[in-house]
Amino acid sequence: MRPLVLVPSARVRPHLTVKSEYPWGVVVQYAVLGTTPAAQLTLRDLHHRLMALTSPARMELCRHLLGEPITTSELAARLGSSEPQVSRALRTLRDAGLVHSTRDGKRVRHRLATDVVQRLGHDVLATVAR
Repeated sequence: MRPLVLVPSARVRPHLTVKSEYPWGVVVQYAVLGTTPAAQLTLRDLHHRLMALTSPARMELCRHLLGEPITTSELAARLGSSEPQVSRALRTLRDAGLVHSTRDGKRVRHRLATDVVQRLGHDVLATVAR
């Protein structure tokens, strides 16, 4: 049985390249989705998103935002934090495009922008490959 190496690339679009190279075995180079010029982030925006996720407290907040839309006060109660602390963390995540907030009457509900978080790996590769 020969090894298989998968190599994502922003430079092979729209093609797929398959090589049989010793000692690597079979190498498959495939296009990364979502790297069209309209979808590309600036280096500054990518840096902003990655820095927003460097805080353990904000990562914990993201875990709670993953399931259901939730208010700032509900998040504060779950995390045992003050509302101002949670509000500041939410603002950082929202400014980075990682959280969507919607008004529901007098309440504002927050939810993790899972589509944006899922694209981060592709965005990093596309930005580095430019």
